[in-house]
Amino acid sequence: MKNINRRSFISKVGVLGIGGIITSLSLKNNLLNATILNSTNTNMFILPELPYTYSSLEPFIDKETMLIHHTKHHQAYINNLNKLIISESIPTNTIENILNNISNYSTSVRNNAGGHYNHSLFWQLLTPIKNDNAESFKINEAIVNKFGSM
Repeated sequence: MKNINRRSFISKVGVLGIGGIITSLSLKNNLLNATILNSTNTNMFILPELPYTYSSLEPFIDKETMLIHHTKHHQAYINNLNKLIISESIPTNTIENILNNISNYSTSVRNNAGGHYNHSLFWQLLTPIKNDNAESFKINEAIVNKFGSM
């Protein structure tokens, strides 16, 4: 295996990460635009379903951490954002519309809309291990051998 230094590794992983984000953003799914119409005809955001189970990312992220992060932490951003949509009379039906006009809203709207958007993207970028994913294990082994840990 070719000898690689830490700077080169980080640079290459960064390029791969950007490629993954671009690929993910090009996929059409409902995670980022998850809205429902409530009984008062106000657009309200809902917690997106994960495309995998809470235990699918083990042993890297345990089931309990995923459950708490998704159902408590991400849900808190959504709950707060929905309250702010009502209290600040925000006319929108997508998170993108809010973020595209974020300078018109309070810091609380920015923080909670950003938290919801970032977490929705985060869930898409995570990928469970597949049985045929031997290359990932080789990469992991090479990183541990070179740097001492992952």
